Amino acid sequence: MQRQLDEAEKKLQQQEAERKLREARDKEAEIQQEEEEYQVEEDEVGVWKDTSKTTQMWHLVNSGDHSKIEEWLERDPKIALIRSKDGRGPLFWAYETNDQHLIKLFESLGASANEKDANGLTPKDLQP
Repeated sequence: MQRQLDEAEKKLQQQEAERKLREARDKEAEIQQEEEEYQVEEDEVGVWKDTSKTTQMWHLVNSGDHSKIEEWLERDPKIALIRSKDGRGPLFWAYETNDQHLIKLFESLGASANEKDANGLTPKDLQP
């Protein structure tokens, strides 16, 4: 009887160890996916295209979420240079919201206030 209890306990311990390993692998895969989502590919810089990254950045700029923007820029500074289908990007949106902190931040990473969007407007033209 004791032997059966020991075997059952050993089996439970093994199942628990396997569960923890699966959870760790799932978490690692989740982190990897998040990292990939934040990375800007070279062929995305300078291309005017609506993507999940342009949408996410637009939401972050419009909500004034400096900490998330800064975290993203630390991971991949090229994100400051992305442009949506209308030719606007993070610097345009920062000017639209008159967020001086973000304006300085995006300009320090190479975004230019002289760039024009599809309508020929510069980021400064959008400042309220």
